[in-house]
Amino acid sequence: LFRSTYCCIDASSRDFARFGLLFGRGGSWGSRQVVSREWVTEATTPQEASPFYALQWWTDLSATVAGKPVRAFVARGLHTQNIYVFPELDLVVVRNGTYTRLGDGEPVRVGSNYLSTLGPATWEDDQFLEPILKSLDPTADASPFAAPAAFAATQMVDPMAPLALEP
Repeated sequence: LFRSTYCCIDASSRDFARFGLLFGRGGSWGSRQVVSREWVTEATTPQEASPFYALQWWTDLSATVAGKPVRAFVARGLHTQNIYVFPELDLVVVRNGTYTRLGDGEPVRVGSNYLSTLGPATWEDDQFLEPILKSLDPTADASPFAAPAAFAATQMVDPMAPLALEP
């Protein structure tokens, strides 16, 4: 179904949430280990050269719920189409933008098939997550998301932009 590893996965919010839940549960789905726990740990552990980034996941994030820090990691997509995973809470939050499938309507991105997405004019992870976390605990604090999100915003690449390949 997918021929591109850098973008354009055409999935529903529910499917993205399932993907986040798979990683939040250490690669297990029900009683089955679908992805090795070791891979999930490696993929969600910050790399030495980048304190907020692992293997396709923005990491080293936390919020405070019930007075305790809660670890989180995020898959950040184009135009803030994100999957937020809170393993200790068994919680996944998905944010998708408006998109239009262009081309012949097939979900595989080949030829002229692609998705056109629209992002919000402004976006703040902490402001988005705060009411969700406060629904679990009125004293919850999502402000630790502000700094990593600002850093991540400077690292985003538009997958539809022409590639600038070095010789």
